[in-house]
Amino acid sequence: KALLMSAIISMLVVVASPFVARQLFGVQLNATRTFLGADYSRYVVSLPKLAIAATILIAFLPLTDSLLNNNLPTAENRKIHRLFKPTLICWLIVVLTISTVSARMVDFDANRKCDIEFCARMKDWKRIIKIADQKQPTDVISMAYINLALAKTNSLGDKMFSYAQIGPSGLIPDFELYGDLSIALCEIYYHLGGINFSERFAYEAAKSNPDYQERARAVKRLAETSIIKENYPLARKYLAMLCNTTFYVKWARKSLMRIDSGRTNENAEWARERSIQITDDCYYAEKNKDILLYRLFATNPNNRLAFEYLMAYCLLNKDLEQFMQYANLGGRFYGAVYPRAFREAAVFHLRMKNEKTLSYINDF
Repeated sequence: KALLMSAIISMLVVVASPFVARQLFGVQLNATRTFLGADYSRYVVSLPKLAIAATILIAFLPLTDSLLNNNLPTAENRKIHRLFKPTLICWLIVVLTISTVSARMVDFDANRKCDIEFCARMKDWKRIIKIADQKQPTDVISMAYINLALAKTNSLGDKMFSYAQIGPSGLIPDFELYGDLSIALCEIYYHLGGINFSERFAYEAAKSNPDYQERARAVKRLAETSIIKENYPLARKYLAMLCNTTFYVKWARKSLMRIDSGRTNENAEWARERSIQITDDCYYAEKNKDILLYRLFATNPNNRLAFEYLMAYCLLNKDLEQFMQYANLGGRFYGAVYPRAFREAAVFHLRMKNEKTLSYINDF
């Protein structure tokens, strides 16, 4: 009786808690769906069947185990029985069921996408390339991270067409009010030196979360862009927020110490981004990203990443005329031997033009 009463009370607590929280915090939710945990802070369209099955299984397993242990005949003197105890049978059923259901329901492409995004977050560029070599993702965000990884390893011009490109959007996606896309754009522009644009998309990512929480990753990037722009009061605000997180508290405290001591240039990444950022006003044109990329390169002619993105954008946009206008600017990076994709594009263009410029082709 005590066990039954405890079970009933526990069930009442589980069911009543969301309704009590709704009354206390005033969150307007659909009353018929309030007891679902995901609806505490998100508007859920549907609940996965696997989540329902797991919930039932959690309550069902202890009961099954108890019934089997108490009611089935025991034969402890037999070795076979030791291998097939009721508890062991229950867990074998669980393992087999979860394995079968997972194999059918797990979205391995989505897991691969999350793996690539995590590697970009940790700046593990070689790991991203390794994942793409095993099986190339086809979504825009993953393709953008793959191209960024190639550029960061100085192999964009040589290996970009080793992967099935999906056009300019696979290099720099067009912006949509979507959290993961905002984070990807924030990451790309940060490494290109477009600190203002990185800050804009980090802010979009921080504020567009549907659970009314600000993404710690986006807030971290906002703190970094503020430090790079030497807007230290704003940086302190974001770092104070990160001091209340689990995974960024050490980084935030260390960054605050650097600001207090005036040693922000000791961070090689911040120093690099500060030296290549655009310092004057620049208009962001969604359909003319080549103008922005050229502006990034013109601001600092040593910005190899911006130059390679500019060349790759022209190729993916199938604009060989503009590609040839910028081609000669890469001599400082490549010397006499340009990357493979750039050489092939130049030779193809010159042959299509039927120009007798053999010496120019040899330079490439």
